[in-house]
Amino acid sequence: MLLSWILPLVPLPFFLRRIPGLAPYVNAFIYVSSLGVLSVWGLILSIIMSPIGQGPNINYFTARSFYYFTSPLLGIRFKVEGEEYLRNTHPAVLVGNHQSMLDILYLGRIFPMRSVILAKKSLKWMPLLGQYMSLSYALFIDRKDPATSIASMSAAGKEMKKRDIDLWIFPEGTRTLKEENTLRQFKRGAFHVAVEAGIPIIPVVCENYWRLYHKGVFKGGDLKIKVLPPIDTSSMTMADVQALTTRTQEAMTAVLREISHSPTNAAPLSPTLEPEKDASLRGSVLKEVKEIAQPAPEPVPETQPVPVVSETQPEPVVSAPASTTGSTTPSMLESWTADEEEENGAVLVGRPRP
Repeated sequence: MLLSWILPLVPLPFFLRRIPGLAPYVNAFIYVSSLGVLSVWGLILSIIMSPIGQGPNINYFTARSFYYFTSPLLGIRFKVEGEEYLRNTHPAVLVGNHQSMLDILYLGRIFPMRSVILAKKSLKWMPLLGQYMSLSYALFIDRKDPATSIASMSAAGKEMKKRDIDLWIFPEGTRTLKEENTLRQFKRGAFHVAVEAGIPIIPVVCENYWRLYHKGVFKGGDLKIKVLPPIDTSSMTMADVQALTTRTQEAMTAVLREISHSPTNAAPLSPTLEPEKDASLRGSVLKEVKEIAQPAPEPVPETQPVPVVSETQPEPVVSAPASTTGSTTPSMLESWTADEEEENGAVLVGRPRP
Protein backbone atom coordinates (compact mmCIF):
# COMPACT_ATOMS: atom_id res chain seq x y z
CA MET A 1 0.00 0.00 0.00
CA LEU A 2 2.80 2.41 0.93
CA LEU A 3 4.71 1.68 -2.29
CA SER A 4 1.61 2.45 -4.33
CA TRP A 5 1.76 6.00 -2.96
CA ILE A 6 5.56 6.43 -3.19
CA LEU A 7 6.33 5.00 -6.65
CA PRO A 8 4.22 7.55 -8.60
CA LEU A 9 6.17 10.34 -6.85
CA VAL A 10 9.60 9.04 -7.95
CA PRO A 11 9.58 10.82 -11.38
CA LEU A 12 8.36 14.09 -9.81
CA PRO A 13 11.82 15.59 -9.08
CA PHE A 14 12.90 14.99 -12.69
CA PHE A 15 9.90 16.94 -14.00
CA LEU A 16 10.40 19.74 -11.45
CA ARG A 17 14.05 20.03 -12.48
CA ARG A 18 12.91 21.25 -15.91
CA ILE A 19 11.26 24.32 -14.39
CA PRO A 20 13.65 27.32 -14.66
CA GLY A 21 15.17 28.20 -11.30
CA LEU A 22 14.10 25.02 -9.54
CA ALA A 23 16.84 22.67 -10.76
CA PRO A 24 19.46 23.57 -8.08
CA TYR A 25 16.99 23.01 -5.27
CA VAL A 26 15.65 19.78 -6.73
CA ASN A 27 19.20 18.44 -7.11
CA ALA A 28 20.01 19.47 -3.54
CA PHE A 29 16.92 17.60 -2.35
CA ILE A 30 17.95 14.51 -4.34
CA TYR A 31 21.48 14.65 -2.94
CA VAL A 32 20.51 15.07 0.71
CA SER A 33 17.77 12.43 0.40
CA SER A 34 20.27 10.01 -1.13
CA LEU A 35 22.63 10.65 1.78
CA GLY A 36 19.85 9.77 4.20
CA VAL A 37 18.86 6.57 2.40
CA LEU A 38 22.45 5.38 1.96
CA SER A 39 23.30 6.20 5.59
CA VAL A 40 20.75 3.61 6.67
CA TRP A 41 22.17 1.19 4.10
CA GLY A 42 25.69 1.81 5.43
CA LEU A 43 24.59 1.04 8.97
CA ILE A 44 23.01 -2.23 7.80
CA LEU A 45 26.22 -3.13 5.95
CA SER A 46 28.33 -2.39 9.01
CA ILE A 47 26.20 -4.66 11.20
CA ILE A 48 26.50 -7.49 8.66
CA MET A 49 30.15 -7.10 7.64
CA SER A 50 31.89 -6.28 10.92
CA PRO A 51 31.26 -9.67 12.61
CA ILE A 52 32.77 -11.51 9.62
CA GLY A 53 36.00 -9.51 9.68
CA GLN A 54 35.16 -7.12 6.84
CA GLY A 55 35.10 -3.93 8.91
CA PRO A 56 37.81 -2.14 6.87
CA ASN A 57 35.76 -2.69 3.68
CA ILE A 58 32.51 -1.21 5.00
CA ASN A 59 33.43 2.29 3.78
CA TYR A 60 34.24 0.94 0.31
CA PHE A 61 30.86 -0.74 -0.20
CA THR A 62 28.92 2.13 1.37
CA ALA A 63 30.77 4.72 -0.74
CA ARG A 64 30.32 2.78 -3.99
CA SER A 65 26.62 2.24 -3.25
CA PHE A 66 26.16 5.97 -2.73
CA TYR A 67 27.99 6.84 -5.95
CA TYR A 68 26.18 4.37 -8.21
CA PHE A 69 22.82 5.36 -6.70
CA THR A 70 23.28 9.15 -6.73
CA SER A 71 25.48 9.83 -9.77
CA PRO A 72 22.82 8.91 -12.37
CA LEU A 73 20.18 10.95 -10.51
CA LEU A 74 22.33 14.09 -10.58
CA GLY A 75 24.02 13.50 -13.93
CA ILE A 76 27.49 13.98 -12.40
CA ARG A 77 30.14 11.56 -13.70
CA PHE A 78 33.84 11.22 -12.86
CA LYS A 79 36.75 10.23 -15.08
CA VAL A 80 39.62 8.88 -12.97
CA GLU A 81 43.30 8.88 -13.95
CA GLY A 82 45.87 6.89 -11.94
CA GLU A 83 43.36 4.74 -10.04
CA GLU A 84 45.84 1.84 -10.10
CA TYR A 85 47.89 3.60 -7.40
CA LEU A 86 44.95 3.25 -5.00
CA ARG A 87 44.58 -0.46 -5.74
CA ASN A 88 48.24 -1.42 -5.55
CA THR A 89 49.62 0.56 -2.59
CA HIS A 90 48.76 -0.52 0.98
CA PRO A 91 48.98 0.77 3.63
CA ALA A 92 49.09 4.44 2.66
CA VAL A 93 47.90 7.87 3.75
CA LEU A 94 45.51 9.27 1.14
CA VAL A 95 45.22 13.06 0.98
CA GLY A 96 42.60 14.88 -1.10
CA ASN A 97 41.36 18.42 -1.71
CA HIS A 98 38.23 19.42 0.20
CA GLN A 99 35.62 21.67 -1.48
CA SER A 100 32.13 21.01 -0.08
CA MET A 101 29.71 18.30 1.00
CA LEU A 102 29.64 17.22 -2.66
CA ASP A 103 33.07 15.65 -2.01
CA ILE A 104 31.20 12.62 -0.67
CA LEU A 105 30.23 11.86 -4.26
CA TYR A 106 33.82 11.86 -5.55
CA LEU A 107 34.90 9.80 -2.53
CA GLY A 108 32.17 7.35 -3.47
CA ARG A 109 33.79 6.94 -6.87
CA ILE A 110 37.41 6.37 -5.79
CA PHE A 111 37.41 5.31 -2.11
CA PRO A 112 39.55 2.13 -2.12
CA MET A 113 39.04 -1.13 -0.26
CA ARG A 114 40.55 -1.50 3.22
CA SER A 115 40.41 2.25 3.81
CA VAL A 116 39.20 4.13 6.87
CA ILE A 117 38.75 7.74 7.95
CA LEU A 118 40.16 9.86 10.76
CA ALA A 119 37.48 11.59 12.84
CA LYS A 120 37.23 13.66 15.99
CA LYS A 121 36.48 11.61 19.09
CA SER A 122 33.20 13.38 19.89
CA LEU A 123 31.59 11.82 16.78
CA LYS A 124 32.07 8.38 18.29
CA TRP A 125 29.12 8.98 20.63
CA MET A 126 26.68 10.35 18.05
CA PRO A 127 23.67 8.05 17.52
CA LEU A 128 23.95 5.82 14.42
CA LEU A 129 26.91 7.75 12.96
CA GLY A 130 29.17 6.84 15.88
CA GLN A 131 28.21 3.18 15.71
CA TYR A 132 28.81 3.11 11.96
CA MET A 133 32.25 4.70 12.37
CA SER A 134 33.26 2.30 15.11
CA LEU A 135 32.18 -0.76 13.12
CA SER A 136 34.01 0.54 10.02
CA TYR A 137 37.29 0.89 11.98
CA ALA A 138 37.41 4.70 11.96
CA LEU A 139 40.40 6.12 13.84
CA PHE A 140 39.34 8.70 16.45
CA ILE A 141 41.46 11.55 17.84
CA ASP A 142 40.89 13.94 20.74
CA ARG A 143 41.64 17.35 19.25
CA LYS A 144 40.93 19.22 22.51
CA ASP A 145 44.17 17.96 24.05
CA PRO A 146 47.19 18.57 21.76
CA ALA A 147 49.34 15.98 23.55
CA THR A 148 46.62 13.34 23.30
CA SER A 149 45.98 14.29 19.68
CA ILE A 150 49.65 13.77 18.76
CA ALA A 151 49.67 10.43 20.57
CA SER A 152 46.50 9.43 18.70
CA MET A 153 48.09 10.30 15.37
CA SER A 154 51.14 8.18 16.23
CA ALA A 155 48.91 5.30 17.24
CA ALA A 156 47.00 5.67 13.96
CA GLY A 157 50.13 4.92 11.95
CA LYS A 158 50.88 1.79 13.98
CA GLU A 159 47.27 0.62 13.63
CA MET A 160 47.40 1.12 9.85
CA LYS A 161 50.51 -1.04 9.51
CA LYS A 162 49.10 -3.69 11.83
CA ARG A 163 45.81 -4.00 9.90
CA ASP A 164 47.23 -3.15 6.45
CA ILE A 165 44.69 -0.37 5.91
CA ASP A 166 44.73 3.05 4.25
CA LEU A 167 43.77 6.30 5.95
CA TRP A 168 41.95 9.15 4.18
CA ILE A 169 42.61 12.71 5.39
CA PHE A 170 41.71 16.16 4.03
CA PRO A 171 44.95 18.07 4.81
CA GLU A 172 43.33 21.50 4.28
CA GLY A 173 41.38 20.87 7.48
CA THR A 174 38.18 22.55 6.30
CA ARG A 175 36.04 22.99 3.21
CA THR A 176 36.72 25.73 0.67
CA LEU A 177 34.47 26.20 -2.35
CA LYS A 178 35.60 29.00 -4.67
CA GLU A 179 36.12 29.73 -8.34
CA GLU A 180 39.92 30.06 -8.20
CA ASN A 181 41.96 26.89 -8.55
CA THR A 182 43.89 27.16 -5.28
CA LEU A 183 44.22 25.17 -2.05
CA ARG A 184 44.30 26.22 1.58
CA GLN A 185 47.53 25.84 3.53
CA PHE A 186 47.95 22.14 4.39
CA LYS A 187 48.03 20.93 8.00
CA ARG A 188 50.88 18.56 8.84
CA GLY A 189 48.93 15.81 10.64
CA ALA A 190 48.64 13.45 7.66
CA PHE A 191 52.34 13.83 6.90
CA HIS A 192 53.35 13.19 10.50
CA VAL A 193 51.45 9.90 10.38
CA ALA A 194 53.04 8.86 7.10
CA VAL A 195 56.63 9.71 8.09
CA GLU A 196 56.42 8.22 11.57
CA ALA A 197 54.95 4.98 10.21
CA GLY A 198 57.19 4.98 7.12
CA ILE A 199 54.25 4.56 4.75
CA PRO A 200 53.66 6.39 1.45
CA ILE A 201 51.51 9.44 0.79
CA ILE A 202 49.09 9.20 -2.15
CA PRO A 203 47.73 12.60 -3.29
CA VAL A 204 44.27 12.63 -4.88
CA VAL A 205 42.99 15.72 -6.71
CA CYS A 206 39.37 16.30 -7.72
CA GLU A 207 38.68 18.95 -10.35
CA ASN A 208 37.33 22.27 -9.09
CA TYR A 209 33.57 21.83 -9.57
CA TRP A 210 32.58 25.48 -9.00
CA ARG A 211 31.07 25.56 -12.50
CA LEU A 212 28.63 22.80 -11.48
CA TYR A 213 28.00 23.55 -7.82
CA HIS A 214 27.95 26.77 -5.81
CA LYS A 215 25.33 29.15 -4.39
CA GLY A 216 22.29 29.01 -6.66
CA VAL A 217 23.91 26.46 -9.01
CA PHE A 218 23.71 22.66 -8.87
CA LYS A 219 23.81 20.86 -12.22
CA GLY A 220 25.18 17.75 -13.88
CA GLY A 221 28.39 17.36 -15.84
CA ASP A 222 31.68 15.48 -16.18
CA LEU A 223 34.52 15.93 -13.68
CA LYS A 224 38.09 14.67 -13.52
CA ILE A 225 39.94 13.01 -10.66
CA LYS A 226 43.69 12.48 -10.82
CA VAL A 227 45.57 10.16 -8.45
CA LEU A 228 49.26 11.03 -8.22
CA PRO A 229 52.05 8.44 -7.81
CA PRO A 230 52.83 7.47 -4.19
CA ILE A 231 55.44 9.56 -2.36
CA ASP A 232 57.86 7.30 -0.47
CA THR A 233 58.53 8.33 3.15
CA SER A 234 60.52 5.30 4.34
CA SER A 235 63.81 7.22 4.46
CA MET A 236 62.36 10.44 5.91
CA THR A 237 62.51 11.75 9.47
CA MET A 238 60.26 14.14 11.36
CA ALA A 239 62.57 16.95 10.23
CA ASP A 240 61.35 16.33 6.67
CA VAL A 241 57.64 16.72 7.47
CA GLN A 242 57.38 20.42 6.59
CA ALA A 243 59.20 19.96 3.28
CA LEU A 244 57.02 16.93 2.48
CA THR A 245 53.87 18.94 3.27
CA THR A 246 54.97 21.81 1.02
CA ARG A 247 56.05 19.49 -1.79
CA THR A 248 52.73 17.64 -1.74
CA GLN A 249 50.68 20.86 -1.69
CA GLU A 250 52.60 22.30 -4.63
CA ALA A 251 52.14 19.10 -6.66
CA MET A 252 48.40 18.97 -5.91
CA THR A 253 47.93 22.67 -6.70
CA ALA A 254 49.63 22.23 -10.08
CA VAL A 255 47.40 19.24 -10.91
CA LEU A 256 44.28 21.10 -9.74
CA ARG A 257 45.02 23.87 -12.26
CA GLU A 258 45.84 21.33 -14.94
CA ILE A 259 42.53 19.43 -14.75
CA SER A 260 40.17 22.29 -13.80
CA HIS A 261 38.48 24.93 -15.94
CA SER A 262 40.10 28.35 -15.75
CA PRO A 263 38.04 30.85 -13.72
CA THR A 264 36.41 33.62 -15.75
CA ASN A 265 37.74 36.45 -13.57
CA ALA A 266 40.76 34.89 -11.93
CA ALA A 267 42.62 36.97 -9.36
CA PRO A 268 46.43 36.78 -9.20
CA LEU A 269 47.49 33.66 -7.34
CA SER A 270 49.45 33.52 -4.10
CA PRO A 271 53.20 33.24 -4.74
CA THR A 272 53.50 30.59 -2.02
CA LEU A 273 51.24 28.29 -3.97
CA GLU A 274 52.45 29.24 -7.46
CA PRO A 275 53.89 26.27 -9.41
CA GLU A 276 57.37 26.62 -10.88
CA LYS A 277 56.05 26.65 -14.44
CA ASP A 278 54.30 29.96 -13.73
CA ALA A 279 57.34 31.64 -12.16
CA SER A 280 58.74 33.02 -15.43
CA LEU A 281 55.33 34.37 -16.44
CA ARG A 282 54.91 36.07 -13.09
CA GLY A 283 58.38 37.62 -13.41
CA SER A 284 57.64 39.00 -16.86
CA VAL A 285 54.35 40.48 -15.68
CA LEU A 286 56.06 42.25 -12.78
CA LYS A 287 58.71 43.56 -15.16
CA GLU A 288 56.03 44.96 -17.47
CA VAL A 289 54.26 46.62 -14.56
CA LYS A 290 57.54 48.13 -13.43
CA GLU A 291 58.26 49.57 -16.85
CA ILE A 292 54.76 51.00 -17.15
CA ALA A 293 54.90 52.48 -13.65
CA GLN A 294 58.18 54.31 -14.26
CA PRO A 295 57.81 57.87 -15.67
CA ALA A 296 59.13 58.46 -19.16
CA PRO A 297 62.58 60.18 -19.17
CA GLU A 298 62.86 63.81 -20.30
CA PRO A 299 64.16 64.34 -23.87
CA VAL A 300 67.97 64.52 -23.83
CA PRO A 301 70.20 66.28 -26.38
CA GLU A 302 72.25 63.94 -28.49
CA THR A 303 75.51 65.22 -26.99
CA GLN A 304 74.30 64.62 -23.45
CA PRO A 305 75.16 61.17 -22.06
CA VAL A 306 72.23 58.92 -21.36
CA PRO A 307 71.77 58.43 -17.61
CA VAL A 308 72.37 54.89 -16.41
CA VAL A 309 69.66 53.31 -14.29
CA SER A 310 71.15 51.50 -11.32
CA GLU A 311 70.49 47.77 -11.26
CA THR A 312 69.97 47.98 -7.54
CA GLN A 313 66.91 50.21 -7.95
CA PRO A 314 64.12 48.55 -5.92
CA GLU A 315 61.25 47.13 -7.89
CA PRO A 316 57.72 48.28 -7.09
CA VAL A 317 55.79 45.76 -5.08
CA VAL A 318 52.63 44.58 -6.79
CA SER A 319 50.01 43.35 -4.38
CA ALA A 320 47.62 40.64 -5.46
CA PRO A 321 44.03 41.81 -5.08
CA ALA A 322 41.86 39.65 -2.93
CA SER A 323 39.43 37.42 -4.73
CA THR A 324 35.80 38.31 -4.45
CA THR A 325 34.45 35.36 -6.36
CA GLY A 326 35.32 32.67 -3.88
CA SER A 327 33.32 31.59 -0.92
CA THR A 328 34.62 29.65 2.05
CA THR A 329 31.18 29.23 3.56
CA PRO A 330 28.59 26.60 2.64
CA SER A 331 26.03 27.66 0.07
CA MET A 332 22.34 28.03 0.76
CA LEU A 333 21.89 24.64 -0.89
CA GLU A 334 23.95 22.88 1.76
CA SER A 335 22.12 21.38 4.71
CA TRP A 336 25.24 20.69 6.74
CA THR A 337 27.35 23.01 8.87
CA ALA A 338 30.88 23.90 7.80
CA ASP A 339 33.76 21.87 9.15
CA GLU A 340 35.78 23.38 11.95
CA GLU A 341 39.45 24.17 11.36
CA GLU A 342 41.58 21.19 12.32
CA GLU A 343 45.27 21.37 13.19
CA ASN A 344 45.81 17.81 11.99
CA GLY A 345 43.60 17.85 8.92
CA ALA A 346 41.19 15.26 10.30
CA VAL A 347 38.19 14.24 8.25
CA LEU A 348 35.16 15.88 9.82
CA VAL A 349 31.51 15.18 9.27
CA GLY A 350 29.14 18.13 9.26
CA ARG A 351 26.03 18.02 11.34
CA PRO A 352 22.59 18.59 9.79
CA ARG A 353 21.22 22.04 10.33
CA PRO A 354 18.32 22.18 12.81
